Amino acid sequence: MTKGKAGPDRKALRTFGLAAGGLFVALFGLLPLCRGRAVPAWPFLVAAPLWIAALLAPPLLAPVHRVFTRVGEALGWINTRIVLGLVYFLLLTPMALVMRCFRRDALRLSFDPSLKSYRVSSERLPRERMEVPY
Repeated sequence: MTKGKAGPDRKALRTFGLAAGGLFVALFGLLPLCRGRAVPAWPFLVAAPLWIAALLAPPLLAPVHRVFTRVGEALGWINTRIVLGLVYFLLLTPMALVMRCFRRDALRLSFDPSLKSYRVSSERLPRERMEVPY
């Protein structure tokens, strides 16, 4: 969260209240219906104050919005580290080890003292190639 930034305006708080109430009802109220269970009443009892506040007095939702934002930032911080860690250790590390075993140097980082230059010349493409680029 950016320091010194003003809180959300009335329109943003109204949108948040309506969306949070709707999402709460959809996840906890209607999802059991898809599983063949009865629709519980408590998600509607939680969503109703969010909807009423969103329609009548959006500034009342500022503390709820602040809590949701902080929880979302914390979960995003944790999930980013978990997902990127899994990608690194389950995808990139094995690929690097296999390439190292086969002595593959994809970036051409190895030093060759016999070369005058490491520059790779590009080839000139014919004009006909540009008529149908794909």
